[in-house]
This record gives sequence, C-alpha cells and structure tokens, in this order.
Amino acid sequence: MHKCKNDKCDCHENDKAAENAKSENKEKSLEEVIADLQNENKELKNHLLLAMADTENLRKRFDKEREDLMKYAVSKFAAEVLHIIDNVDRAIENIPDSETFKNVRDGMMMNRKEILNILARNKIEKININPGDEFNPHEHQAMMEEENEKFKNGTVSKVLQEGYKLHERVLRPTMVSVVKNK
Repeated sequence: MHKCKNDKCDCHENDKAAENAKSENKEKSLEEVIADLQNENKELKNHLLLAMADTENLRKRFDKEREDLMKYAVSKFAAEVLHIIDNVDRAIENIPDSETFKNVRDGMMMNRKEILNILARNKIEKININPGDEFNPHEHQAMMEEENEKFKNGTVSKVLQEGYKLHERVLRPTMVSVVKNK
C-alpha cells in the first residue's frame, strides 16, 4: 500500500479490489483458479482470432475498393469522350459522297480510328452486336420495337447508337431497335 493521505484516491480502490481477489482466490482451490484462467485464456484467444479475421476481411475489402477505383477511374471521362465519337460518326454520315470531300471523309475516319485506339488502350471497347443477335438487357437499351420478318422476336433489328464497356462494366449500353412481330 502506498502512503497516500487522501482516502478518496483511485489507488485505494485498486488495493481493495486486489485484496478482495486474493481472499476470493484463497477460498477457491488451485484447480478452480487454473480452470478459470484457462477459460479466460480461451476467450481472449477467440477474441484475438476474431479481431484478426475482421482486420483481414477489412484489408481485403479496402484492397478491392482501391483496385476498382483505379480500374474504373476513367469512367466519367470516357463517357464524355464517347460523345465526340458520336459527333464524328454523324459528321462522316453527312459528308457528301464526292471526290471533292474525299480528303475530309478520310481525315474524319482517321480521327475516329485514333480515338477508338486510345479508348482501347484504356480498356474501353465497343459492345459488339449485329442485327439478328439476341437482345441482352444488360448490354442493350431498347429504344423502339419494329416488325421485321427477317428476324425472330426478341432480336436486334438495328443498332441505333454504339455501346461501350470499360473492362467488364457497361459504360454506355448499345441503343437498339428490337423485333416484335405479330
């Protein structure tokens, strides 16, 4: 016991608790004390293992989130670049088909190809779909339905706007016309 003159300090309470524990232990047999300590040890080990497992799971989740963040960081920028490709496509479609505008058409086609190459290097690729292929709601967006005896119901009859994926995630769905025959 220390020489504190203040009876209300915490150290006196700790001393009293220690004395109570000692007197309790005197009443218990040595085997009971060992069994209690072993149980407490088991509990502490279990808590430690649970805490370690939680920490590992948290680390894995953070690693996955960091990987996804890095993998899909260009999503917003890429979606905006797709509008440029759409505009280039519309421009190419509206260039008169004559010798006078051949160089303009060729230049626009080269620009389009270069933009697509840049996207491909960044893992952004066109969703490949052709008329007659099955409609896939995960990759396609139905903009209209039309009758077309050439294809069966539920298939794509026309591609209205190209769709793109970033890795396996759809960046923009392909807008299509879907066959609906009577």
